[in-house]
Amino acid sequence: KPPADLKLITCHLGNGASITAIRGGHSVDTTMGFTPLEGLVMGTRCGSIDPALVPYIMEREKLGTKEIDSIMNKNSGMLGLTETSCYTIKKYIGAYMAALGGVDGIIFTGGIGENSRLVRRLVLEGMEPLGVAMDAAKNEANGPDISAGKVKVLVVPTNEELAIARDTKTILESMGRTADAPAPAPAARKAEGFTPEETAELVQLWAKSPKAEPEALAAKLGPKLGRTIEAAAVRRELERLSLLPSPKNPKTN
Repeated sequence: KPPADLKLITCHLGNGASITAIRGGHSVDTTMGFTPLEGLVMGTRCGSIDPALVPYIMEREKLGTKEIDSIMNKNSGMLGLTETSCYTIKKYIGAYMAALGGVDGIIFTGGIGENSRLVRRLVLEGMEPLGVAMDAAKNEANGPDISAGKVKVLVVPTNEELAIARDTKTILESMGRTADAPAPAPAARKAEGFTPEETAELVQLWAKSPKAEPEALAAKLGPKLGRTIEAAAVRRELERLSLLPSPKNPKTN
């Protein structure tokens, strides 16, 4: 079916996790809020909690804002829970089925969604009256289609880097189209750096091979742009985009 005719619920389950309701190819609701902290219980993030809990813990444990932020983001979630997360996922799927007026497919993705047979089983148990059923053998094989009811249940590998690169390319191309000044001549452009369109091409190449050396990316980018690309220019552009650690300001974990 074309995306315009579909109602989907995607369950991105990993150390970070979120569920999204999609109608006609567009997101209509997501469990994330102002930050990714809201919504599902995650690997180390607490997910949605009673906001009054925060000042209560801070006062009781004599914590500052940095300490409580670290607790909610790095020392909560599945680190201290068991099956609570699966119940939360099931609850949000039911809520989004109501918001969408039904669902055609439920998609599991992310490190846990793609690989945890147990989590998928616990999430979908008892949903048969809603048309959602799972084939146990297909679930053990990790998909891609594990459904046994009228609602498709799919396991789809995620590629966050490529999705980010495509969005970046769209934004950069949009900037290039709206610029008033004409594109610089090839010789001048080479001296000044990359145009937005050329940077977009570079980002897409990087997303496919994020560990590739600038020399290798330059060799692939040159034929695409129809000109010689120096590895040093590629390195400078990747550092400018924070895709490579800068010698003066190295990335830290």
